Amino acid sequence: MNEPSKQQDYDPATVRSGQLKAAALFAIAIIPVLVATLMFFTGWGVPGATSNKGDLVPGGTLATDLGLVNEEGESLQGLFLDNNDNATWWLVVVADECNQACEDMVFLTRQVHISLNRQSNRLSRAFHATDMDEVDLSEHPRLSLWQRENGPVTLPEGVSPADGPYAYIIDPIGNLVMRYDSSHAGRDMLDDLKHLFKVSPLG
Repeated sequence: MNEPSKQQDYDPATVRSGQLKAAALFAIAIIPVLVATLMFFTGWGVPGATSNKGDLVPGGTLATDLGLVNEEGESLQGLFLDNNDNATWWLVVVADECNQACEDMVFLTRQVHISLNRQSNRLSRAFHATDMDEVDLSEHPRLSLWQRENGPVTLPEGVSPADGPYAYIIDPIGNLVMRYDSSHAGRDMLDDLKHLFKVSPLG
Protein backbone atom coordinates (compact mmCIF):
# COMPACT_ATOMS: atom_id res chain seq x y z
CA MET A 1 0.00 0.00 0.00
CA ASN A 2 2.90 2.36 0.76
CA GLU A 3 4.89 1.48 -2.38
CA PRO A 4 3.44 4.20 -4.63
CA SER A 5 4.25 6.82 -1.98
CA LYS A 6 7.89 5.68 -1.79
CA GLN A 7 8.23 5.82 -5.55
CA GLN A 8 6.83 9.32 -5.55
CA ASP A 9 9.35 10.44 -2.87
CA TYR A 10 12.22 9.39 -5.12
CA ASP A 11 10.71 10.42 -8.42
CA PRO A 12 13.55 11.54 -10.74
CA ALA A 13 11.50 14.51 -11.90
CA THR A 14 11.16 15.73 -8.31
CA VAL A 15 14.89 15.32 -7.68
CA ARG A 16 15.67 17.16 -10.91
CA SER A 17 13.32 19.98 -9.94
CA GLY A 18 15.10 20.34 -6.61
CA GLN A 19 18.48 20.51 -8.34
CA LEU A 20 17.22 23.21 -10.69
CA LYS A 21 15.90 25.25 -7.77
CA ALA A 22 19.27 24.98 -5.98
CA ALA A 23 21.09 26.06 -9.14
CA ALA A 24 18.72 28.99 -9.56
CA LEU A 25 19.36 30.16 -5.98
CA PHE A 26 23.10 29.97 -6.57
CA ALA A 27 22.75 31.95 -9.80
CA ILE A 28 20.72 34.62 -8.01
CA ALA A 29 23.65 35.13 -5.62
CA ILE A 30 26.55 35.00 -8.08
CA ILE A 31 25.21 36.65 -11.24
CA PRO A 32 24.76 40.15 -9.74
CA VAL A 33 28.40 40.15 -8.64
CA LEU A 34 29.61 39.02 -12.06
CA VAL A 35 27.49 41.64 -13.81
CA ALA A 36 28.59 44.33 -11.36
CA THR A 37 32.24 43.45 -11.93
CA LEU A 38 31.76 43.59 -15.71
CA MET A 39 30.01 46.95 -15.47
CA PHE A 40 32.60 48.35 -13.10
CA PHE A 41 35.68 47.44 -15.06
CA THR A 42 34.41 47.80 -18.62
CA GLY A 43 31.75 50.47 -18.27
CA TRP A 44 29.28 48.18 -20.03
CA GLY A 45 25.71 49.27 -19.38
CA VAL A 46 26.71 52.29 -17.27
CA PRO A 47 25.94 55.72 -18.78
CA GLY A 48 28.96 57.97 -18.50
CA ALA A 49 30.97 55.19 -16.88
CA THR A 50 34.18 56.06 -15.08
CA SER A 51 37.27 53.93 -14.75
CA ASN A 52 38.37 52.47 -11.45
CA LYS A 53 40.89 54.43 -9.37
CA GLY A 54 42.58 51.49 -7.65
CA ASP A 55 44.62 48.67 -9.18
CA LEU A 56 42.56 45.75 -10.43
CA VAL A 57 43.33 42.44 -8.71
CA PRO A 58 43.37 39.44 -11.12
CA GLY A 59 40.12 37.49 -11.08
CA GLY A 60 39.80 34.40 -8.95
CA THR A 61 41.81 35.67 -5.97
CA LEU A 62 39.89 34.84 -2.79
CA ALA A 63 40.37 36.18 0.72
CA THR A 64 40.25 32.60 1.98
CA ASP A 65 43.40 31.83 -0.06
CA LEU A 66 45.56 34.47 1.66
CA GLY A 67 46.55 32.29 4.61
CA LEU A 68 44.70 34.47 7.13
CA VAL A 69 42.23 33.70 9.93
CA ASN A 70 40.14 35.93 12.17
CA GLU A 71 40.95 36.97 15.74
CA GLU A 72 39.62 33.68 17.09
CA GLY A 73 41.78 31.66 14.72
CA GLU A 74 38.76 30.69 12.59
CA SER A 75 38.61 30.53 8.81
CA LEU A 76 37.52 33.66 6.96
CA GLN A 77 34.92 31.57 5.12
CA GLY A 78 32.36 32.48 7.76
CA LEU A 79 32.51 36.13 6.68
CA PHE A 80 31.29 35.61 3.12
CA LEU A 81 28.04 34.76 1.36
CA ASP A 82 28.45 30.99 1.14
CA ASN A 83 28.30 30.89 4.94
CA ASN A 84 26.90 34.27 5.97
CA ASP A 85 23.69 35.80 4.65
CA ASN A 86 24.69 39.15 6.15
CA ALA A 87 28.09 39.32 4.42
CA THR A 88 29.43 42.82 3.72
CA TRP A 89 32.13 44.32 1.55
CA TRP A 90 35.53 44.57 3.24
CA LEU A 91 38.32 47.15 3.20
CA VAL A 92 41.43 45.40 4.50
CA VAL A 93 44.86 46.88 5.24
CA VAL A 94 47.82 44.50 4.92
CA ALA A 95 51.32 45.52 6.02
CA ASP A 96 54.61 44.18 7.33
CA GLU A 97 55.51 46.38 10.29
CA CYS A 98 52.92 48.94 11.27
CA ASN A 99 55.10 52.00 10.77
CA GLN A 100 53.85 55.53 10.11
CA ALA A 101 52.79 54.69 6.55
CA CYS A 102 50.79 51.74 7.90
CA GLU A 103 49.13 53.86 10.57
CA ASP A 104 48.27 56.47 7.95
CA MET A 105 46.66 53.81 5.75
CA VAL A 106 44.57 52.45 8.63
CA PHE A 107 43.44 55.98 9.48
CA LEU A 108 42.65 56.67 5.82
CA THR A 109 40.45 53.58 5.52
CA ARG A 110 38.58 54.64 8.66
CA GLN A 111 37.87 58.06 7.14
CA VAL A 112 36.70 56.41 3.92
CA HIS A 113 34.37 54.19 5.93
CA ILE A 114 32.90 57.16 7.78
CA SER A 115 32.48 59.05 4.50
CA LEU A 116 30.14 56.37 3.17
CA ASN A 117 27.51 57.81 5.52
CA ARG A 118 24.24 55.85 5.23
CA GLN A 119 25.96 53.09 3.27
CA SER A 120 28.67 52.56 5.87
CA ASN A 121 26.86 49.43 7.11
CA ARG A 122 27.67 47.76 3.78
CA LEU A 123 31.39 47.84 4.63
CA SER A 124 33.55 46.21 7.30
CA ARG A 125 37.24 46.86 7.89
CA ALA A 126 40.11 44.59 8.86
CA PHE A 127 43.85 44.81 9.40
CA HIS A 128 46.81 42.44 9.24
CA ALA A 129 50.49 43.08 9.93
CA THR A 130 53.28 40.50 9.79
CA ASP A 131 54.42 41.65 13.25
CA MET A 132 51.16 42.05 15.15
CA ASP A 133 52.99 42.47 18.48
CA GLU A 134 53.97 46.02 17.52
CA VAL A 135 50.42 47.09 16.62
CA ASP A 136 48.39 49.52 18.73
CA LEU A 137 44.89 49.86 17.34
CA SER A 138 43.22 51.24 20.46
CA GLU A 139 41.88 54.16 18.39
CA HIS A 140 40.19 51.75 15.96
CA PRO A 141 37.74 49.69 18.05
CA ARG A 142 35.65 48.63 15.02
CA LEU A 143 38.66 47.24 13.15
CA SER A 144 38.86 43.43 12.90
CA LEU A 145 42.28 41.84 13.23
CA TRP A 146 43.19 39.07 10.79
CA GLN A 147 46.11 36.83 11.73
CA ARG A 148 48.40 34.48 9.85
CA GLU A 149 47.22 30.89 9.88
CA ASN A 150 50.50 29.14 9.00
CA GLY A 151 53.51 30.57 7.20
CA PRO A 152 53.62 33.82 5.24
CA VAL A 153 50.61 35.63 3.85
CA THR A 154 50.05 34.94 0.15
CA LEU A 155 49.10 38.13 -1.70
CA PRO A 156 48.19 38.10 -5.42
CA GLU A 157 50.70 38.94 -8.17
CA GLY A 158 53.66 38.11 -5.95
CA VAL A 159 53.13 41.23 -3.84
CA SER A 160 54.62 41.07 -0.35
CA PRO A 161 53.31 42.81 2.79
CA ALA A 162 56.84 44.23 3.10
CA ASP A 163 56.18 46.25 -0.07
CA GLY A 164 53.08 47.80 1.49
CA PRO A 165 51.05 48.89 3.23
CA TYR A 166 48.20 47.96 0.90
CA ALA A 167 44.45 48.30 1.20
CA TYR A 168 42.20 45.78 -0.56
CA ILE A 169 38.51 45.91 -1.40
CA ILE A 170 36.96 42.45 -1.00
CA ASP A 171 33.43 41.72 -2.22
CA PRO A 172 30.77 39.85 -0.15
CA ILE A 173 31.62 36.58 -1.92
CA GLY A 174 35.27 36.89 -0.85
CA ASN A 175 36.91 38.03 -4.11
CA LEU A 176 39.74 40.53 -3.91
CA VAL A 177 38.65 43.30 -6.27
CA MET A 178 40.93 46.33 -5.96
CA ARG A 179 44.29 47.19 -4.40
CA TYR A 180 45.54 50.57 -3.17
CA ASP A 181 48.96 51.70 -2.00
CA SER A 182 50.26 54.91 -0.44
CA SER A 183 50.10 56.71 -3.79
CA HIS A 184 46.29 56.50 -3.76
CA ALA A 185 44.13 59.07 -2.04
CA GLY A 186 41.17 58.31 0.17
CA ARG A 187 38.94 59.76 -2.54
CA ASP A 188 40.11 56.96 -4.87
CA MET A 189 38.89 54.27 -2.46
CA LEU A 190 35.68 56.16 -1.72
CA ASP A 191 34.81 56.66 -5.40
CA ASP A 192 35.42 52.99 -6.21
CA LEU A 193 33.38 51.78 -3.24
CA LYS A 194 30.45 54.07 -4.07
CA HIS A 195 30.49 52.85 -7.66
CA LEU A 196 30.62 49.19 -6.61
CA PHE A 197 27.75 49.75 -4.18
CA LYS A 198 25.76 51.39 -6.96
CA VAL A 199 26.12 48.54 -9.46
CA SER A 200 25.97 45.63 -6.97
CA PRO A 201 22.98 44.74 -4.76
CA LEU A 202 25.12 42.54 -2.52
CA GLY A 203 26.40 43.51 0.87
